[in-house]
Amino acid sequence: MLLPRQTDNIMLSEKPSDHIDFVLGALNDANPNARALGYLVTRALLGKLSGQHQLSVAQRAIQAMAIETLSGMEDFMKGSDNLQSVRHYLRFSIVVLILS
Repeated sequence: MLLPRQTDNIMLSEKPSDHIDFVLGALNDANPNARALGYLVTRALLGKLSGQHQLSVAQRAIQAMAIETLSGMEDFMKGSDNLQSVRHYLRFSIVVLILS
């Protein structure tokens, strides 16, 4: 329930780009909880956006996640603990959402 409200607030704000910058910056935050929230919000935001806005945010998300190729994505869960598993799953789900 929190994520739809958060993404609506971002999209309806006067400067959504500032909020999107903040969310994408959270993808590399030192705090693992902030990173996980950043991935959740990014995924929800990409699901709500469309057209050029969605493509722009998707490109920036891939840059923020430092994804250069999709090779090795089949082993994305290998050697992960619980919190890392969530982050890896969210990262993978964002890539899948972008590609679909």
